[in-house]
Amino acid sequence: MKKSMITAAVLVTMLIASCSKNATVGPDQPSLANARAGATAGTATLIAPLPASTLPAGVKTYLDQKYAGYSLVKVDRKREPGTTTLAGTKVKFLQNGTLYELDFDASNALVDKPAGPQGGPTPPAPTGSHSVSYVSRNELPSAVASVVSGSAYSAYTYGWTELHVHDGVTQYDVKLFSNNQPTTLHLDANGATVTPAPPAGPGAPVSGTATAPVSGTATPPVSGTAGPPKPGKPTSSTATAPGSGTVTPPASGTATPPPPPVPTAPGSSTATPPAPANRTFILDGSKVPSALSAYLQTNFSGYTFLAAEQSTPPNGSTSEYTLDVAVGKQLYKLRFTANGDLLMAEARN
Repeated sequence: MKKSMITAAVLVTMLIASCSKNATVGPDQPSLANARAGATAGTATLIAPLPASTLPAGVKTYLDQKYAGYSLVKVDRKREPGTTTLAGTKVKFLQNGTLYELDFDASNALVDKPAGPQGGPTPPAPTGSHSVSYVSRNELPSAVASVVSGSAYSAYTYGWTELHVHDGVTQYDVKLFSNNQPTTLHLDANGATVTPAPPAGPGAPVSGTATAPVSGTATPPVSGTAGPPKPGKPTSSTATAPGSGTVTPPASGTATPPPPPVPTAPGSSTATPPAPANRTFILDGSKVPSALSAYLQTNFSGYTFLAAEQSTPPNGSTSEYTLDVAVGKQLYKLRFTANGDLLMAEARN
């Protein structure tokens, strides 16, 4: 009896210690809570993950020790607004089918996120399956190739094609350029224009599917179904002719007409606005800064240059370059400073 009482007392003491706010925490527990806060139930698949060389050395060491066998999806170097000072790194990676997101500060130390509601809402898990891969021009189905080479796009410069498979449905996204403006054709294997598949996640917007109100479809109220309007002072240009069934326009300045629609190239299902003055597309890989080419040769051996966008951030004065490249079938998107410093790298999936 005494032995069982002693055992029970020990168990109670252990439980109290585990619930005490002054109890000690093992060295791995904060990072474990942070990882749980950043993990999602959704999964992702990659043809090939980002090379670990895209990670800052301190972050790589941490992931190598804590998440052996991880597959790197995205590296995002955060900066102080309006400066070139790096403020930390956000990483996204897969381990054993679970997608994790972790934040590190400028010294590459893990930034703890409180678990539970105080840590912020958990993003919805992706729905459905989606994959994307690079397709060279000579691999296009004949019907798709016929559309691209047709007279409607004779003035366009061919960029590249992405093969999207969304819940088993195949779609070819053909990237074309004209007058420094990108255009994307969304085609099925038969060359017919299709509605772009939405990105994973509930409620995600679908590119190009918003429909403007149709002119003239508004129906005026049926006579007698609503009370008479309250008498008031006549307003210039608002009077309605006797017997007319037209709707009275609002007083001047109370309504703003919608902007005119942006014309869309024949066969394209997306309308692309003109490129802003500080945005330039580069289709010749030899015209990007040599520091960028050197980085790609070192870290993405055997890469295929697809396109680059040169732009000036709103709060900056120096150019940044966003590159699309492929290694085999895997597509990558990267962003650099003009000096070749990596700001973001993502393995597209």
